[in-house]
Amino acid sequence: MPRLLIVKTGDAFPEVVEAHGDFETLFQQALARAGFSATVFDARHEPLPALEEIDGLYITGSHAMVRDAEPWSVQFHPEFTVEVMRAYLTRQVAALRDQAQDPEALIAGVTATPEASSLLARFAEAVARSDKTA
Repeated sequence: MPRLLIVKTGDAFPEVVEAHGDFETLFQQALARAGFSATVFDARHEPLPALEEIDGLYITGSHAMVRDAEPWSVQFHPEFTVEVMRAYLTRQVAALRDQAQDPEALIAGVTATPEASSLLARFAEAVARSDKTA
């Protein structure tokens, strides 16, 4: 089993955390569905663990990381389920309207992205394979 680490860099919105869990929980749930586990390191409050004891790591996002609707400020969240994405959009309805977006259409248009969500497990599988060949 690969030694996986989730580097927590921020928190999800409180209502998202309450209903679905925080970023690291979403990562852990996605990994668990594929038979993997990972420990969590909170980069804001903990010293960096010894990297030689880690085979692979994931870095969470933070809603605080994107301040403006800049073209480069797109985030990718393979840990988000349909429900979590809809909760995030619902939380940001006013901001989306301020950016001339149609939040209701965005919410209605959210669909499952198995290719994206499988990325977390595929990374763990690649790390596990490389660990066996090392």
